[in-house]
Amino acid sequence: MEQIIDFTLRPLRNNEHYQFMSDFSKMITATTPETLGVVNQFPAFTVVLSNEAIAIGVEDGSSLSKKMSLLDIRRDNTWSAINFRIKSTLTSPIDEEAESAALLERLMNQHGNVRELPYNEETAAVKSLVKDLQGETYAPHVAQTGLTSWVEALKTQNDEFATTFDLRNSEMAGRPNGNVKSVRQQLDPLYDKIVDRINAAITLEIAADGVETFVNELNEKIKYYQNTLAIRSGRSQKDETVVE
Repeated sequence: MEQIIDFTLRPLRNNEHYQFMSDFSKMITATTPETLGVVNQFPAFTVVLSNEAIAIGVEDGSSLSKKMSLLDIRRDNTWSAINFRIKSTLTSPIDEEAESAALLERLMNQHGNVRELPYNEETAAVKSLVKDLQGETYAPHVAQTGLTSWVEALKTQNDEFATTFDLRNSEMAGRPNGNVKSVRQQLDPLYDKIVDRINAAITLEIAADGVETFVNELNEKIKYYQNTLAIRSGRSQKDETVVE
């Protein structure tokens, strides 16, 4: 019997993420948590999934939510570009550039992958990172690797996001929490726990009748989303190439 294939959920857009998780929940309900051996894990999953529905509804109701989401993606992409430039410069034939890249890589690792943080935490983390990159210690190395303007762009984008985030919070004062990113970070580990439990039962050859059908249907759904993401990524890379 095949296992549930690995699926990285982070690249999914909010509505895609909610749709996938909703379908996953419906499939569990149809097969029954008892059959899948996830009786203890499923209730917590459904609670957080409900919170995601509320959060998406709230964000969709804000005139600034779409702008904020686009700004978040933009600063994430800039962070990724800076990180990629640093890693690629590690192999530079110019010793000074490679040495600067090594110092910057250590700094980036210290700050961690800021893209995975909730909105407000990411804003603070990016602000701290930019402060270090533009500080006396690292600014010369940033210049050495040709990243001065990119770091300034990250600062500008982060500041714009922070301003929009504050405006949206004022607009949504008194409404339920609409931080979809934060809810997703609660929901994804619960999804992983359920998947791991089902896969473990398959490995131990103790999976009940009906599990195989569930896994096959879920894998087909995962493959659909993986193909969607692959096509989107391909288009994005093509656009970036054209711009350059």
